[in-house]
Amino acid sequence: AHVKKLSIEIARVFCRFRTCIKQLRDSLEELYIRDTEIDDSDIAALAVLKKLKKLEIRQCKRVTGATFHLLPDSLTIRTWP
Repeated sequence: AHVKKLSIEIARVFCRFRTCIKQLRDSLEELYIRDTEIDDSDIAALAVLKKLKKLEIRQCKRVTGATFHLLPDSLTIRTWP
């Protein structure tokens, strides 16, 4: 029961992280669409976003009985009995 609870917790963290990345990407894209003044921190964030978009982990990782498939815009969690 403890392991299952832990894997649910890990899944929540992954989902929160993915949501943050999506929000960051959306707000950055908005900035560029509006063509407002962009400072160094925006440029740094954009560089991080470019790396994140390229990042694709095809290999499944076993995490406390759950397998996480990490793709740029999706997270699939499969729990094994």
